[in-house]
Amino acid sequence: LPPVLIPPSWTGRDRHKRNPHLLKIWFRCRGERGGGTLRMNKDLDCHNIPGTNILVDWFRPLPPEWKHKNTVFFLSHFHGDHYSGLTEQWDRGTIHCSKITATLIKRVMRVKPDLVDAMPLNAPVKMEKATGGIVTATLCDANHCPGAAMIIFDVERSESTNAGPGIKGLENRSYLHTGDFRYAPKLLPQLSFKFRLEAILLDTTYGHPKHDFAAQVNSIEMIINDIRNAFNENADRVSVTKGQNVAAKK
Repeated sequence: LPPVLIPPSWTGRDRHKRNPHLLKIWFRCRGERGGGTLRMNKDLDCHNIPGTNILVDWFRPLPPEWKHKNTVFFLSHFHGDHYSGLTEQWDRGTIHCSKITATLIKRVMRVKPDLVDAMPLNAPVKMEKATGGIVTATLCDANHCPGAAMIIFDVERSESTNAGPGIKGLENRSYLHTGDFRYAPKLLPQLSFKFRLEAILLDTTYGHPKHDFAAQVNSIEMIINDIRNAFNENADRVSVTKGQNVAAKK
């Protein structure tokens, strides 16, 4: 997103004193850094749930300060720019993901089954190894590719909890990591937060107004009509190709 779309009041540790109703949003994009944006696979902040040892879509080497942490790994969906660094030699910890994504990384990437946790959608799961509080994770449909999920993290902190750097005090907070998602009104009812929503780690790949796509239902209808017309015109000249990497298709 252009820097002008990121209000200065959304940044800074004292932002809640200025306006308690503002969220802090980590904008991530595939372009260059600018105006507070973070780059996926470049900036760890847009993969880390604040104040915890949880990383979403980060399987690359970790910086030295992370070496002592018992990292909890999540994978939002099975696209190469999100599972980059993940191979059959993976041994750094359990990967939490949806059931479809779990099947794909076991069959295609050949990740050891005992290092893959297939989570159901819309069912809160307590993350026993997470630090920074009592963390509950909930996967929600992202309306993207098969198995794609947005992830809600509800973090309950207490007197004995180390809230981590940059997190104010011992307040209970919720976070949303969108991964790649396609917005539709049907997504909203599933987004239920236990605590105040502190931050959204938001996919902005096509966030610029210049990207004006047809509605998903219209695109699907157009493809079906094109296929039907092709068969009606000359079925003998229509070839059907079975794709190997079906998960890469939205």
